[in-house]
Amino acid sequence: MIEEPLKRIKPYLKDRESDWKFLSSYASILTNNISSIQSELLDIGLCHGDFHNGNAHVLNGELTFFDFDCCGIGFCAYDLAVYKLSDRLVKKEEQSWLPFIKA
Repeated sequence: MIEEPLKRIKPYLKDRESDWKFLSSYASILTNNISSIQSELLDIGLCHGDFHNGNAHVLNGELTFFDFDCCGIGFCAYDLAVYKLSDRLVKKEEQSWLPFIKA
């Protein structure tokens, strides 16, 4: 979830060398930080990759998720982090996070 997006972004930054250096440097830092996590303590499985309320629909009490273009195998905690971040960005973290985790 770091390397593939970088490959896709790089051609668009060919004339913006400083932006590419920043982004690739930050990706290296993220990769190192993730590598230092004791992965045996985390579940690995299919991750949605863009797990938030905007990619979900409820009909007759049934929840459906869609938009799987970012999915892949990875740490399941990634989806939790994306969900929490998306709620934080729209200032709904306090009202949404605990009910989400309890469900």
